Amino acid sequence: MKKRGKDLVWVLLVSLCLIVVAQIVISNPGAVLDIVYPVNNTDYNLNVTQLNYTVSGAYGVIMSIDSGVNNLSTTLGDNFTDVTSLEGTNNWTVWANSTDSGLYDVIMYVNFTKDTLSPNITSITVSVTSTTAQVNWTTDENANSSIAYGLVVGLGENSSLADSTTSHSVNITGLGSSLVYYYNITSCDSFHNCGDVT
Repeated sequence: MKKRGKDLVWVLLVSLCLIVVAQIVISNPGAVLDIVYPVNNTDYNLNVTQLNYTVSGAYGVIMSIDSGVNNLSTTLGDNFTDVTSLEGTNNWTVWANSTDSGLYDVIMYVNFTKDTLSPNITSITVSVTSTTAQVNWTTDENANSSIAYGLVVGLGENSSLADSTTSHSVNITGLGSSLVYYYNITSCDSFHNCGDVT
Protein backbone atom coordinates (compact mmCIF):
# COMPACT_ATOMS: atom_id res chain seq x y z
CA MET A 1 0.00 0.00 0.00
CA LYS A 2 2.81 2.41 0.83
CA LYS A 3 4.51 1.89 -2.55
CA ARG A 4 1.30 2.61 -4.43
CA GLY A 5 0.89 5.87 -2.52
CA LYS A 6 4.43 6.90 -3.48
CA ASP A 7 3.68 6.15 -7.14
CA LEU A 8 0.60 8.33 -6.96
CA VAL A 9 2.65 11.19 -5.45
CA TRP A 10 5.23 10.88 -8.29
CA VAL A 11 2.49 11.00 -10.90
CA LEU A 12 1.06 14.15 -9.32
CA LEU A 13 4.52 15.81 -9.12
CA VAL A 14 5.31 15.00 -12.77
CA SER A 15 1.91 16.36 -13.83
CA LEU A 16 2.50 19.61 -11.91
CA CYS A 17 5.96 20.02 -13.48
CA LEU A 18 4.51 19.56 -16.95
CA ILE A 19 1.86 22.16 -16.27
CA VAL A 20 4.46 24.68 -15.04
CA VAL A 21 6.69 24.07 -18.10
CA ALA A 22 3.71 24.53 -20.44
CA GLN A 23 2.83 27.85 -18.79
CA ILE A 24 6.36 29.17 -19.27
CA VAL A 25 6.36 28.36 -22.99
CA ILE A 26 2.94 29.88 -23.59
CA SER A 27 3.81 33.17 -21.84
CA ASN A 28 6.67 34.00 -24.31
CA PRO A 29 5.28 37.06 -26.21
CA GLY A 30 7.85 37.19 -29.03
CA ALA A 31 8.82 40.49 -30.63
CA VAL A 32 6.87 43.63 -29.76
CA LEU A 33 7.25 46.47 -32.29
CA ASP A 34 5.86 50.01 -32.30
CA ILE A 35 6.44 52.93 -34.71
CA VAL A 36 6.84 56.19 -32.77
CA TYR A 37 7.51 58.65 -35.64
CA PRO A 38 6.09 59.49 -38.10
CA VAL A 39 2.65 59.22 -36.55
CA ASN A 40 0.14 57.13 -38.49
CA ASN A 41 -2.48 59.04 -40.52
CA THR A 42 -0.79 62.40 -39.95
CA ASP A 43 -0.15 65.28 -42.37
CA TYR A 44 3.31 66.87 -42.49
CA ASN A 45 4.42 70.06 -44.27
CA LEU A 46 8.07 69.10 -43.91
CA ASN A 47 10.35 66.40 -45.27
CA VAL A 48 10.15 63.34 -43.01
CA THR A 49 13.70 61.92 -43.01
CA GLN A 50 13.63 59.29 -40.29
CA LEU A 51 11.53 56.55 -38.76
CA ASN A 52 11.71 56.05 -34.97
CA TYR A 53 10.52 52.81 -33.42
CA THR A 54 10.65 50.79 -30.21
CA VAL A 55 11.17 47.03 -30.19
CA SER A 56 11.67 44.27 -27.64
CA GLY A 57 12.22 40.54 -28.01
CA ALA A 58 13.48 40.84 -31.60
CA TYR A 59 16.63 39.66 -33.34
CA GLY A 60 16.55 42.25 -36.13
CA VAL A 61 14.48 44.85 -37.98
CA ILE A 62 14.18 45.99 -41.60
CA MET A 63 12.17 48.78 -43.20
CA SER A 64 10.59 49.30 -46.59
CA ILE A 65 9.51 52.64 -48.05
CA ASP A 66 8.33 51.23 -51.37
CA SER A 67 6.51 47.93 -50.78
CA GLY A 68 9.65 45.84 -50.39
CA VAL A 69 11.47 46.94 -53.55
CA ASN A 70 14.22 48.57 -51.48
CA ASN A 71 14.58 47.32 -47.93
CA LEU A 72 16.67 49.24 -45.41
CA SER A 73 18.30 47.62 -42.41
CA THR A 74 19.82 49.12 -39.27
CA THR A 75 21.38 47.96 -36.04
CA LEU A 76 18.70 46.66 -33.71
CA GLY A 77 17.49 49.57 -31.57
CA ASP A 78 18.80 52.31 -33.89
CA ASN A 79 16.28 54.47 -35.73
CA PHE A 80 16.16 54.56 -39.52
CA THR A 81 17.73 57.85 -40.66
CA ASP A 82 18.41 59.55 -44.00
CA VAL A 83 15.09 58.25 -45.33
CA THR A 84 13.36 60.20 -48.10
CA SER A 85 9.62 60.83 -47.87
CA LEU A 86 7.70 61.51 -51.06
CA GLU A 87 5.41 64.42 -51.82
CA GLY A 88 1.88 63.10 -51.25
CA THR A 89 1.00 59.76 -49.64
CA ASN A 90 3.72 57.67 -48.00
CA ASN A 91 3.35 54.06 -46.85
CA TRP A 92 6.25 52.78 -44.76
CA THR A 93 6.58 49.27 -43.31
CA VAL A 94 8.80 47.88 -40.55
CA TRP A 95 9.38 44.18 -39.95
CA ALA A 96 10.93 42.53 -36.88
CA ASN A 97 11.90 38.89 -36.43
CA SER A 98 11.04 37.25 -33.11
CA THR A 99 13.37 34.29 -33.72
CA ASP A 100 16.92 34.03 -35.04
CA SER A 101 15.68 32.13 -38.12
CA GLY A 102 15.69 35.30 -40.22
CA LEU A 103 11.92 35.17 -40.73
CA TYR A 104 10.42 38.62 -40.18
CA ASP A 105 7.08 37.77 -38.60
CA VAL A 106 6.06 41.01 -36.83
CA ILE A 107 4.88 43.84 -39.13
CA MET A 108 3.93 47.46 -38.43
CA TYR A 109 2.71 50.03 -40.98
CA VAL A 110 2.65 53.82 -40.95
CA ASN A 111 0.80 55.94 -43.52
CA PHE A 112 1.22 59.71 -43.69
CA THR A 113 0.93 62.60 -46.13
CA LYS A 114 3.68 65.07 -46.94
CA ASP A 115 2.83 68.40 -48.60
CA THR A 116 5.58 71.01 -48.86
CA LEU A 117 4.44 72.57 -52.15
CA SER A 118 2.74 75.96 -52.26
CA PRO A 119 -0.40 76.43 -54.33
CA ASN A 120 0.37 77.61 -57.87
CA ILE A 121 -1.61 80.79 -58.67
CA THR A 122 -2.67 81.30 -62.32
CA SER A 123 -5.38 82.85 -64.51
CA ILE A 124 -5.56 86.18 -62.69
CA THR A 125 -8.25 88.58 -63.89
CA VAL A 126 -9.34 91.93 -62.46
CA SER A 127 -12.69 93.66 -63.10
CA VAL A 128 -13.02 97.26 -61.87
CA THR A 129 -15.65 99.95 -61.44
CA SER A 130 -15.03 103.48 -60.15
CA THR A 131 -14.87 102.32 -56.48
CA THR A 132 -14.69 98.49 -56.53
CA ALA A 133 -12.57 95.69 -57.91
CA GLN A 134 -13.14 91.97 -58.27
CA VAL A 135 -10.00 89.85 -58.46
CA ASN A 136 -10.27 86.26 -59.70
CA TRP A 137 -7.64 83.53 -59.90
CA THR A 138 -7.18 79.77 -59.82
CA THR A 139 -4.89 77.47 -57.85
CA ASP A 140 -3.78 73.92 -58.57
CA GLU A 141 -5.00 72.73 -55.15
CA ASN A 142 -7.59 73.79 -52.58
CA ALA A 143 -6.47 76.95 -50.79
CA ASN A 144 -7.82 80.09 -49.15
CA SER A 145 -8.09 83.54 -50.79
CA SER A 146 -6.39 86.73 -49.65
CA ILE A 147 -5.50 90.07 -51.26
CA ALA A 148 -3.38 92.81 -49.74
CA TYR A 149 -3.77 96.15 -51.55
CA GLY A 150 -2.99 99.82 -51.24
CA LEU A 151 -1.98 103.05 -52.93
CA VAL A 152 1.72 102.38 -52.23
CA VAL A 153 3.91 99.34 -52.78
CA GLY A 154 3.77 98.67 -49.02
CA LEU A 155 0.01 97.95 -49.51
CA GLY A 156 -1.70 98.25 -46.11
CA GLU A 157 -5.26 96.96 -46.66
CA ASN A 158 -6.41 93.36 -46.78
CA SER A 159 -9.43 91.43 -47.99
CA SER A 160 -9.60 87.68 -47.48
CA LEU A 161 -11.86 84.64 -47.42
CA ALA A 162 -11.35 81.57 -45.24
CA ASP A 163 -12.49 79.33 -48.07
CA SER A 164 -10.82 76.24 -49.50
CA THR A 165 -11.20 76.15 -53.25
CA THR A 166 -9.33 76.19 -56.56
CA SER A 167 -11.46 79.02 -58.05
CA HIS A 168 -10.96 82.25 -56.13
CA SER A 169 -12.87 85.54 -56.24
CA VAL A 170 -12.34 88.44 -53.85
CA ASN A 171 -14.32 91.70 -53.97
CA ILE A 172 -12.69 94.93 -52.84
CA THR A 173 -14.89 97.92 -52.09
CA GLY A 174 -14.36 101.51 -51.00
CA LEU A 175 -11.61 102.27 -53.53
CA GLY A 176 -10.83 105.80 -54.60
CA SER A 177 -11.91 106.76 -58.09
CA SER A 178 -9.22 107.12 -60.78
CA LEU A 179 -6.40 106.01 -58.46
CA VAL A 180 -3.72 103.36 -59.10
CA TYR A 181 -3.72 100.52 -56.56
CA TYR A 182 -1.05 97.88 -55.95
CA TYR A 183 -2.09 94.39 -54.88
CA ASN A 184 -0.66 91.04 -53.79
CA ILE A 185 -2.58 87.74 -54.04
CA THR A 186 -1.90 84.99 -51.49
CA SER A 187 -3.39 81.49 -51.28
CA CYS A 188 -2.45 79.02 -48.54
CA ASP A 189 -3.33 75.32 -48.43
CA SER A 190 -4.32 73.33 -45.35
CA PHE A 191 -0.63 72.55 -44.69
CA HIS A 192 0.11 76.31 -44.43
CA ASN A 193 2.08 76.32 -47.66
CA CYS A 194 1.45 79.71 -49.25
CA GLY A 195 1.81 80.90 -52.83
CA ASP A 196 1.70 84.58 -53.74
CA VAL A 197 1.72 86.83 -56.79
CA THR A 198 2.28 90.60 -56.88
